[in-house]
Amino acid sequence: MWRRLLFLWRVKSSRAADRAEAPEQRLDDAYDRQLELLHQVRHGLAAIVTARKQLEAQAAALRGRGAKLEAEARVALATGHEDAARVALERRAVALAEAAEIEEEASALQSRQGELVASQERLAERITRYRSEQERLKTSYNAAKAMVEIGEAATGLGQRMADVGLAIQRARDKTEQVQARAEALDELVTTGSLDGRTPLDRELAAVASSATVEGELERLKNESPKRT
Repeated sequence: MWRRLLFLWRVKSSRAADRAEAPEQRLDDAYDRQLELLHQVRHGLAAIVTARKQLEAQAAALRGRGAKLEAEARVALATGHEDAARVALERRAVALAEAAEIEEEASALQSRQGELVASQERLAERITRYRSEQERLKTSYNAAKAMVEIGEAATGLGQRMADVGLAIQRARDKTEQVQARAEALDELVTTGSLDGRTPLDRELAAVASSATVEGELERLKNESPKRT
């Protein structure tokens, strides 16, 4: 009984530990975290692309303004307004310098964008491999779990069969005891050991019965008519 209780306790403890670990759930959680990371990378990539395009648009606008200021300076010089031409060129220089800074920032974002694209591709590839590995691990885990359940069932069956065998042996022993007692009683009845008389009493009774029979036989002979 104690062995069976210990076995059941171990089985329940093992099942509780399996539920607590939940390998399938942990695999799914890890997969979800990787998908979330991939989503963050894509979101960051989209933000960088948007910012880069905005900077490129600003730089293009500044260079367009520089071209316009250069045209104004040419007109001012042609009409003899050198000071106005100088002011226009100064503004053009500021615009072009600002455009160069913005383009430098856009170039840095372009490099960062390339890094994020490479990271995104590597992460997506890793997630694809993990997904395949995840399914394989789930299949292997479920197969191993089924084998454990089969083993537990077989072990429990062995325990129950041992109990059944013990019960059968006890019933067999009890049956043999009852049969032996019945045979003993039958022998006692046959030998007359149950009537309370000793062997001498039974012998004397047999002699007396024989004497009585002989006496009755002699009486019948005397009563019968004699033959002539």
